[in-house]
Amino acid sequence: MSSSLMSTSRYTGGIRRPSSSVIRHNPSSRGGGRDSHVACVFARFKKAIGAGEGDGSADGSVKSVYGDLSRDEYEYDDVEQYYNYMGLNAIGIEYSVFQEPINAGMHPADCILMLAAMEADMPKIEEMLTAGANPDATNHEGKTVKELAKNDEVRDELSK
Repeated sequence: MSSSLMSTSRYTGGIRRPSSSVIRHNPSSRGGGRDSHVACVFARFKKAIGAGEGDGSADGSVKSVYGDLSRDEYEYDDVEQYYNYMGLNAIGIEYSVFQEPINAGMHPADCILMLAAMEADMPKIEEMLTAGANPDATNHEGKTVKELAKNDEVRDELSK
């Protein structure tokens, strides 16, 4: 890293740390000089909270990292991150559970809602419905999110 991106702090015990939210790979590292994943995460965070755009959203409210995103702000990476966060691979659910619906044209927000419904993750279901995810969206097999719901409580929430 260039020295212009580094600073020291008494709070880090004199350890050099980035002085900005953008961290770049060393050009000789695996990243080949491209922005690191960390830079992408910080860029997404800054976008989500409306950094540089006043207080956040148009109505003056401040957005959180994920809780206040709209349907169109969800991307493939968000689906994969949710899959990994839930530990679905560890319990034997393969990547194809979200890759095949996405490849067939299912919107990422709808796919996250589908995964949350399958696992009865009620806070995530509420978040995704608020974001505009469609509970009637179909996966690559033609099944709706409601049909794939884990139980009646989830189906009731998706039917509101």
